[in-house]
Amino acid sequence: MTSRKVDSVGSGAALLPLLHLAGMPTWEMPHLTSLNRLPPRATLIPYPSAGDALQRPREESPWFHLLNGVWDFKIFGRPEQVTHAAVEQGAWSPIAVPGDWTVQGYGRPHYTNVQMPFPNL
Repeated sequence: MTSRKVDSVGSGAALLPLLHLAGMPTWEMPHLTSLNRLPPRATLIPYPSAGDALQRPREESPWFHLLNGVWDFKIFGRPEQVTHAAVEQGAWSPIAVPGDWTVQGYGRPHYTNVQMPFPNL
């Protein structure tokens, strides 16, 4: 049973270039679960010494930097619009990170198979 799954995944990956050439967009391929993704890995937080690594929380490492906070945000309609000049100019707005940009006033949320209890934005 396991070998069939492996075979089907392998054959699906082999068909990917053919489906793309046939005009099928990658986001419409239900068997494709990742594309251009790095393999999974463990998080490494360095410490000055082994003793510090064993006794101190990760936030106390001198090389730990939490990315939470307020970031500058600008939304583009298409990836092709993100050029160096477009990034350098224009209005950027603050956005909370971590956060969902669609509920912070940018774009509209997309839901499927569920009638949401609030009107479309």
